[in-house]
Amino acid sequence: MAKTRERASAKAATKAKKRAADERASETRVAEFVRAGGFEMLLAPEDVGRLLHRSTFTLRRWRQSGDGPRYARIGNRIAYPADAVRDFVTRHLRTSTTDAGPAASESRRDGVKS
Repeated sequence: MAKTRERASAKAATKAKKRAADERASETRVAEFVRAGGFEMLLAPEDVGRLLHRSTFTLRRWRQSGDGPRYARIGNRIAYPADAVRDFVTRHLRTSTTDAGPAASESRRDGVKS
């Protein structure tokens, strides 16, 4: 009986190693596809929240109001293209505390006061 358990344990360990190797190979294929320009890297709301130091609740509010980064709804999942997050951060860059940002300067040029 001990040999049977050992064989079962060895078989389970072999399956786990194969599964881990398959996952690594899959991640490598995905990374190569993204690097080749095949697709933008998609980020989960939790990842974007960590990057922006905001909660997933804040991201949800931003999605509802249209204030946050662009996102995709795939089935019942939300995903943020990495470029959209990068663009969002770029749009919010400031050079000083009195800098109202690019959106405010564009509206000032149009004669609209911000």
